[in-house]
Amino acid sequence: MVDANDGVALLADHELTIQRHASVNAPSRPLTCYKRSTTLPRMALVLSRREREIVEIIFASGGEASAEQIRERLSDPPSYSAVRAMLAKLEAKGAVRHREEGVKYIYSPTIPRGTARRSAVRRLVDVFFEGSARQAASALLKDEKWSDEDLDRMAAEIERLRNERRS
Repeated sequence: MVDANDGVALLADHELTIQRHASVNAPSRPLTCYKRSTTLPRMALVLSRREREIVEIIFASGGEASAEQIRERLSDPPSYSAVRAMLAKLEAKGAVRHREEGVKYIYSPTIPRGTARRSAVRRLVDVFFEGSARQAASALLKDEKWSDEDLDRMAAEIERLRNERRS
C-alpha cells in the first residue's frame, strides 16, 4: 500500500514495483519509481499531488490540453513557466507526451484512462476507507440517490461477478 504522503502509483497494466529508501530524520519516505520501458516489464509511475492534479486536468479536458489551459484549472496556479517545467518533468517520467500545434504544445496522458481510473479509485479506497473496497462501496450506496435502474444494473453486475467466481 502506498502511503498518502508518498504519492500515488499510476500503474500500467503491470505489477507494481516500488522501492522504499530508508531516510533518517526525513518527514516522509521517498519512493523510487520505474517508468514504462521495453526492458522492464513491471513498472509503476509515482506522481506527486500536483503532478496527479495536472494529469487529472488533462483527462477532464477531453484527453488533451495546453500548458495555459492546465494552468487556468490548477488550484492555486503557479506561473506559466512553472507549469511548463512540471509538464517537462511529467514527460521525462513518461506520464504525458506532447504534440505541436502552431507555437504551443498540446499535452496528452500516456496512461490509459482505465488505468488512471483504477489507480484513483485505489487511492480513494486506501486513503479514506482504510483499504476496504466494501466500506467505499457501502458509503457510495448510502450517500447517493440511486434510481431503481441504477440499483438493478449494480445488482446485475454483482451477480455477474458471483457467477464468474463460481466458474
